[in-house]
Amino acid sequence: MIEMSATPSNGNQKEKHLEIAEDNGKVMVGTLESQGDSLGSGMPAERSRSMISVTLHNIKEHVMNTKPKKKRLLGKRGALKVKAFNTDKGGLYFSDLFTTLVDADWRWIIAVFASSFVGSWFIFGLLWFAVAKSRDPFQCLDNVDSFPSALLLSIETQTTIGYGGRAVTPSCPDAIIILIAQSLIGLLMSAFLLGLVFTKLARPSRRADTLLFSKNSVVAPRDGKLCLLFRVGDIRESRILAADIRVQLFRTRRTAEGQDIPFYQQDLKCGIDWSDKGSGNNSLFLILPLTIVHVIDEDSPFYEMGPEDFDASADFEVVAILSGTIESTSMLVEARTSYLGDEIFWGRDFAEVLSDKCWDPQQGKYLVNFGLFNATVPVQLPLVCAKEFYRKNHEDDEVKNIIRNARTASRRILSRGSSQEGLVKRYTELWKRKYTVIQEDNLAPSRQHDHQL
Repeated sequence: MIEMSATPSNGNQKEKHLEIAEDNGKVMVGTLESQGDSLGSGMPAERSRSMISVTLHNIKEHVMNTKPKKKRLLGKRGALKVKAFNTDKGGLYFSDLFTTLVDADWRWIIAVFASSFVGSWFIFGLLWFAVAKSRDPFQCLDNVDSFPSALLLSIETQTTIGYGGRAVTPSCPDAIIILIAQSLIGLLMSAFLLGLVFTKLARPSRRADTLLFSKNSVVAPRDGKLCLLFRVGDIRESRILAADIRVQLFRTRRTAEGQDIPFYQQDLKCGIDWSDKGSGNNSLFLILPLTIVHVIDEDSPFYEMGPEDFDASADFEVVAILSGTIESTSMLVEARTSYLGDEIFWGRDFAEVLSDKCWDPQQGKYLVNFGLFNATVPVQLPLVCAKEFYRKNHEDDEVKNIIRNARTASRRILSRGSSQEGLVKRYTELWKRKYTVIQEDNLAPSRQHDHQL
């Protein structure tokens, strides 16, 4: 049976789960409030604390049960969920020590920075102390008669502090050699470690956090085409130059020989213009939130997939990659996210975040409402796959003419008039009539069977 609905089945399930979660939260909060009232009415403190702990435990269990960890290659914020093991190539990390340290956490950077300088100070302090003890007092070193004073000389030499209390005399060549060695080693360490810290601070990973992807993807119609949509945006005023969007699909593919290839990677054509038949429209001018479109046509892997196929058991993952150059630093930046089957809503579209009414005359700017960045609204869309959707539209000459006229009008700059609104209304009525007839035809045999019974 083919149905038509403005809200997809999986979207209904998600909204019901959300409503259930909110109701449970209200019940639990109400329980806590009632417990607080009972405290004031003379309930024993031990009993009230035990009830609160039990309630908090139930809340924790509820959250843990409603948010299980999903198997995915890429996290929602772009973190890779892939790790190499059993490589037997651990020494390769130390062959490129600088890159290894740049990729390390900050705690390791700070530990290496501090231990390198402190260790060099102590090593050269021991050398200075050995020189002082091997010669007559103050023959090679002035005012160095103990290890603490030798350590201070080492620190002053490497950091070029020079308090003036300790110094190297020209009587000992070995002391001069140690002075030159420590100065050179100190300069090399400063260059390496300061460069490491600067590179770590200047990495564009933090800039990628301000490049936003919509939490979910949707399937909605565009000029008679079924499209997979998601939204991207930048909350900073500094632009991303030469922004480019790419979409990859990971799925299991079976070959003609019957071999299953897991995580088969496939490139999905995407862009901002669904009427462009090519794949060269993926360059973005990212000054406002944009909706990225993948047209579900005959070449799309979603061509024969209906709304029932977009659920938690779906064996695919859509990965979106947004890359570009940071305007202020000229460094490359890449932001990533992914969408699983249950994160794609059928029959919904994104809410508007920018319109002519968003103009602020005082600031002289458009104000983009990022509070609606992830918001979706229901749209009229039959609950059939793209293949069936196109076939039914192609069979109806009136539907074809409406779609052709809409596509022709979209190529020109026209204001919306009554004729265009009438086409939209007529198109929706034809949809309802077409799919309602199909639904009644499918129900006819069952009704006849019921009458016979």
